[in-house]
Amino acid sequence: MQIAFSRIVQRTTNALGRELLSAEIQKLFEDTYYLGPTAQLRFLLVDYNIIPDRSRSPTPSVKGKSQDTRRLNRCFDGVISVNGAEVHVSGRGNGPISSLANAFYKEFGIDLDVKGYSEHTVGKDKRAKAAAYVECTIVGTEETVWGVGIDSDTAQASLIAFLSAASSFVTSHPNALPPPSTNGHSECGTSHSAQSDHLQPERGRDGRPVRR
Repeated sequence: MQIAFSRIVQRTTNALGRELLSAEIQKLFEDTYYLGPTAQLRFLLVDYNIIPDRSRSPTPSVKGKSQDTRRLNRCFDGVISVNGAEVHVSGRGNGPISSLANAFYKEFGIDLDVKGYSEHTVGKDKRAKAAAYVECTIVGTEETVWGVGIDSDTAQASLIAFLSAASSFVTSHPNALPPPSTNGHSECGTSHSAQSDHLQPERGRDGRPVRR
């Protein structure tokens, strides 16, 4: 990520004709990865559940013992604010980020493959937060987008980081986001109280989203 952001800093430096101050570099980082208080994040995490996908990977139960779900896939079911409109999405994967990525592909036709992930702690003691970094590639291309998420909850920071990467993708590909529709349903057996609008991508004869 250092290399990717250093290129952004260099472009800005060249445009201004001078070196950037530390405060300017920090603001540029926040604006680039949608971290500041005024950031125009295209996708905002509103509500979600992540549960073991027992329906797809059933494990025989043992009388008197709980089902071991450690090796089961995960199911993401949540509400995402898309440019201010709440949309219900759900998807499956081997973890929180991959299940959210699957939900994005099914609902929006945005196909991002998580190539790299890292995190570190920001702050100290009980008030420390997790900073998560996600590197995604656009499937079928060599293009890479980065996302950053900061939250006191480690799992939530990783989801926010993916949404940051998705926001960067849509910003650079304005026509990638399909128009709103009222279709969609949960695959995870959970529900949300919000009355969400649903976005449904244009689909081909095989039922798969059409990417343009």
